[in-house]
Amino acid sequence: MNNTSRPDTSSVISAKQRTQQLARHHGLHTLIETQTPDSTFSQRAAARYKLEQARRQKNLEQILSQAEKLCSDEASSAIDPDWFGAYLELAQNSLSRPMQHLWAQILAMEIVSPGRFSIRALRTLTLMTQREAQWFQRAVQLSSRMGGEQNHKILLGVMRPAARLGLSRPRLRRLNLGRYRLSYSQVMELAELGLIYDRELESSFAEDLDLSFEQGGHMWLLRPRFRHCKLIYYRLTPIGDELAQLIDSSSIDTYQDDLSNLLSEFYTLQH
Repeated sequence: MNNTSRPDTSSVISAKQRTQQLARHHGLHTLIETQTPDSTFSQRAAARYKLEQARRQKNLEQILSQAEKLCSDEASSAIDPDWFGAYLELAQNSLSRPMQHLWAQILAMEIVSPGRFSIRALRTLTLMTQREAQWFQRAVQLSSRMGGEQNHKILLGVMRPAARLGLSRPRLRRLNLGRYRLSYSQVMELAELGLIYDRELESSFAEDLDLSFEQGGHMWLLRPRFRHCKLIYYRLTPIGDELAQLIDSSSIDTYQDDLSNLLSEFYTLQH
């Protein structure tokens, strides 16, 4: 999933002009331009249906063209016809180039390795706007994978509980995701789409074991310096993990530096 494009602001038009533009584009402009049309509603509905079908055809042809360019000469397997039928039905309404590119990526990857994307994941993609796709891209770039697992976690902080007999007080350190352009409200909107679980989770691991920790293409080994330390994080859902395959997991240097400093207070880090 590449950076989605920003809205075109090169030509600013009025709200009235924007409404007229939308109406013409979708074949709904007749009553705007004349109060005495020479065609019936049913005739115009039939014409609009043909227009929309042609537009869907164009969308699919553009997507398949991009998918073909993404494919190489490596071996492939027969694609599930039911999956492909659902794919065409869901992809046909994608109008923007960035979103069409995502659909092309999915097909290219599915042809090489069938079963990578579920129909549920495809349905979720149809609900995403370009803006939400940008938020999801940022969430994946902030995510980590731990202990060789494939699920993605967005680390928020570390908690060290109080020691027995009151020898040390509890300690909590957190990162503010808003500093890395992923706000709490954006996380919650991604949760509504079914991409991220909507609550913070905690996990700990044995003090005498190293935990492999991959973030932004960098691999670390963590060993707790204190007993019962817990990592606090958001976790992507299975659908989120599926769609994360589309995203280049390039690092965000500011986050990685802050994360390294945070972890080093509670863990021994080996790069």
